[in-house]
Amino acid sequence: MALQHRGEESAGIAVSMDGDLFVYKDRGHVDDVFHGLGKASFNSYAGIVHTRYSTTGLSGRKNAQPIRVGKVALGHNGNLVNTDELRQMFGERYDFDTTTDSELIACIFDEAPDMPTGAETASRLCKGSYNLVLLNNRGELGVFRDPSGNHPISVGFKGGALYAASEDFAFQHLDLDGYREMEPGELIVFSKGMNSEAVVMEPPGIVIGRDLPKRICAFEGKYFMMPGSTLNGKNVYEVRREVGRQLAKRFPVDADIVVPIPDSGIPYGLGYSEQSGIPFEPGGLIKNRYVRRTYTSPEGKDMDTPRIIQLTRRELSKLKLSATRYYVEGKRVVLTEDSIVRGNVSPITIQILRDAGAREVHMRIGFPPVRFPCFTGLDHAERRKLIAAPFDDPIEAGDYVAKKIGADSVRYIPQQTSREILSDSDNLCFACVDGDYWTEIPDTEQFRNALKIGV
Repeated sequence: MALQHRGEESAGIAVSMDGDLFVYKDRGHVDDVFHGLGKASFNSYAGIVHTRYSTTGLSGRKNAQPIRVGKVALGHNGNLVNTDELRQMFGERYDFDTTTDSELIACIFDEAPDMPTGAETASRLCKGSYNLVLLNNRGELGVFRDPSGNHPISVGFKGGALYAASEDFAFQHLDLDGYREMEPGELIVFSKGMNSEAVVMEPPGIVIGRDLPKRICAFEGKYFMMPGSTLNGKNVYEVRREVGRQLAKRFPVDADIVVPIPDSGIPYGLGYSEQSGIPFEPGGLIKNRYVRRTYTSPEGKDMDTPRIIQLTRRELSKLKLSATRYYVEGKRVVLTEDSIVRGNVSPITIQILRDAGAREVHMRIGFPPVRFPCFTGLDHAERRKLIAAPFDDPIEAGDYVAKKIGADSVRYIPQQTSREILSDSDNLCFACVDGDYWTEIPDTEQFRNALKIGV
């Protein structure tokens, strides 16, 4: 439940029992899916759980995870760019049940004699990002952060048990004895009877692909992750708060209140208010907490889905927010937000504020202009749909976006400033900002079309 925000389309569980694997998965949120298990009990000491946010493949039940191939089940966070190549490689030996890249990775580990060999092979064959939790029919549990470190994953221990999660925020509810972020390329294989404290806290015994480029996703820390999580050794909430301070230093504006778009805009707004002295008013926009995140809505992907996710992002946004006239009427508002990707939600938010009497609305954005598609795990894969795509200059992009969405001004945090705040700037991925892809993108019609600006 603590990581429900990372995937709201489907959920599933795999456990190792009596030399076999049991997998249960379905569309929907964790509580809905697992309610279908009723009072089922598992005589097992090892299991993995996954929530899915699709970047490739349809949103249906078949593509839900964990995915089982032969003796292995896995949950995958990331995206591969060379799926056509891998399908040709494994197509003669496997009948594919899904349209996902995750099944191809499972084929690699099913053919490998052990998990270290599987991870080594994956590092040679897979192009893209592929954090994994693995379970085999021998009851061995594997946790692998791919050599790029593109997406986060952490491990923890308590009472002889090993825990793993995409974000360490999940551990904060479990009162673990210790936990940490995994290193890029690190593989942990754990089985019953092993010392979990030693596995977690001692220097990693298996690190694969040390010489491969490290590219930690900058967008993870600015939008995707829970604010209480850790990325690259830094608290995510404090990173966002510092971004807000830097936005106020670089792009001041005469205004009466700072209003964040809840929830992700809150730390940016708090930092902006602290630096500028403009009063912080989180009550200016109120969130309907029964409406899901609009960015991760799979509109247009698979109509065989629960009714709520058939709504478009625009329709979800109208349900999601309401303005408090008491706070915003007659006011000049600084509106803080984590990012603008497509630009199809921001106009609605701005209009909501204007309808409540806001005199001016100035947006300050915590991530640089998103100008290129992401091919390694985030769902903005067509450049023509990105509102800032045509502009090299972020100021020009801001001026254009302001006109398109109806704001009085729009300013983005500069890319270099964002690098400095996140630290380890040489190992960050900003491919969605500058088009500097760290993995080779195949020269196929699919990717050429994705990179086109025009229709």
